[in-house]
Amino acid sequence: MNWLATIGYVASVLTFMTFCMKAILPLRYIALCSNVAFIIYGYFSHLYPVLLLHLFLLPLNGVRILELRKLIGQVRQAGEGDVSIEHLLPFMTRRRFRAGDTLFCKGDPAHEIYYILKGIVRVDGVQRDIGRGQIAGVIGVFAPEKERPWTAVCKTDGELLTVSNEKVMQAFYENPRFGMSLARLITKRAIADMSQRH
Repeated sequence: MNWLATIGYVASVLTFMTFCMKAILPLRYIALCSNVAFIIYGYFSHLYPVLLLHLFLLPLNGVRILELRKLIGQVRQAGEGDVSIEHLLPFMTRRRFRAGDTLFCKGDPAHEIYYILKGIVRVDGVQRDIGRGQIAGVIGVFAPEKERPWTAVCKTDGELLTVSNEKVMQAFYENPRFGMSLARLITKRAIADMSQRH
């Protein structure tokens, strides 16, 4: 077996590994290595469709890695917060809000949860402020009716990340540590609400 065939096999194994991985950031790194190997293989084997495909995929994977690392850095700067959400970041959408915006209303369907990057959200009914590094909207996602029990209004300008309740539930079942931290958060807030009422 010559060196070129070895490069081809290495590239194929790396591609196979990407299909076996669950963590997005390591997957992207391996995909990047696969792109490099396939570019070398395609160039020296004169397989130009393979070469062109991976010449396009290489910068795409590079950009996605930079975006994800930047987002991870922002989440870490926001503080430890209630729950570690790093494994959910690839599925989250960034959104800005202004003071006075309504995040959700009591009785609305609970389709997503929110991670506050900066700013403050006020939860009416329980008179709670949720700020940087904290999660809002989690109780509605786990409520039997899947409805918001309270209204949340933005007190300040800010920025948050949203993730669908389907992805939250998937992470809840697949990641015991994440599930336990969410259970603790819900319990902690329920106890705080009961204390306020009494």
